[in-house]
Amino acid sequence: CCAGLKRAVFPAFLCRCTCPAVQKGDKNMIEIVFNESAGGCLKAAQHFGKGEYRPHSAFALLRSDGRKASKKELEQARHEFEEKEKAAWERAVPLGGTAADVFSFELGLSIGDISEKQPSVQRRRALELLYPLSCIPGEEDCLSRMLQHASENLNDVLRRVQSGESLRIWYSHSPEELCGLYWLMEQFARSEACPDSLSLVKLPDWDIQD
Repeated sequence: CCAGLKRAVFPAFLCRCTCPAVQKGDKNMIEIVFNESAGGCLKAAQHFGKGEYRPHSAFALLRSDGRKASKKELEQARHEFEEKEKAAWERAVPLGGTAADVFSFELGLSIGDISEKQPSVQRRRALELLYPLSCIPGEEDCLSRMLQHASENLNDVLRRVQSGESLRIWYSHSPEELCGLYWLMEQFARSEACPDSLSLVKLPDWDIQD
């Protein structure tokens, strides 16, 4: 379990990893996630802590009583926040790798039949239940592009695994990610692609930051 992995939604997508087992990405390490936001966080983690820290976050201060914060309160809150961000940046160890090493399969795999060899008709039917407004008869819709992109990514992963690259899969106990993990393992079993090196990293359910 990588208890040091933190996913923050606001003020920016950040992924800070302090787990020794996953610090410093190996050369040609393929990274797999089952959520687009997690994929974005992982790409950020590849470079988080590299170089000099520069303030980069959007900031808003919301009060429980609905009162508008004064300029002085905003500046004080911003300063405290940036100090925390700077300290986290300086402690961080960049994960390494490039954005091209990160693959996200957000296909609603906790719903419907996931036994297809490639994301196709059955997966589209499941996605249509999730995104009914995305289906426009007679036109190329976002679901078609999503399935095509997923198939291309899957083929790319299988090709790279066959060439001997290491693989790391990030998952949690959420139905989407557990089903995604089983689905991906089945894809390897059906193909000639057998990872020489496979690592599983279980994420904590949530890490809520003040």
